[in-house]
Amino acid sequence: KWVSIFNAVGILIVSIIQTKSLSGIGAGLFNLYNISSYIGDLVSFTRLMALGLSGASIASAFNLIVGLFPGILAKLTIGLVLFILLHAINIFLSLLSGYVHGARLIFVEFFGKFYEGGGKPFQPLKASEKYIKVITKN
Repeated sequence: KWVSIFNAVGILIVSIIQTKSLSGIGAGLFNLYNISSYIGDLVSFTRLMALGLSGASIASAFNLIVGLFPGILAKLTIGLVLFILLHAINIFLSLLSGYVHGARLIFVEFFGKFYEGGGKPFQPLKASEKYIKVITKN
């Protein structure tokens, strides 16, 4: 608790020193506000790590299930088919979740730090009509 308070006061003091006026308090408060976005980024990347760990845990559970089959014949027939099928599903889900969460991190959180939209507003190729007449057949 005291460490957090000490750090927050330190950020405010450094901001005042850098601007050489009391207007640095506003910049310091803004810097304190930015800390929450860094914590959010940390949590988001921790989610990606958790996705990797969950895929590994699911793979371990699949290996355990296949290993529980009695006899070598059952393991080589049904077990091998299940092994390939279950691990293929796990690999697909792991790749999909990694792609979706990674893309979300890049486009939502990472681009917000430096990307500024510019250019021209979108102009559609065809003008959309304000009123549409619906014709029904009786």
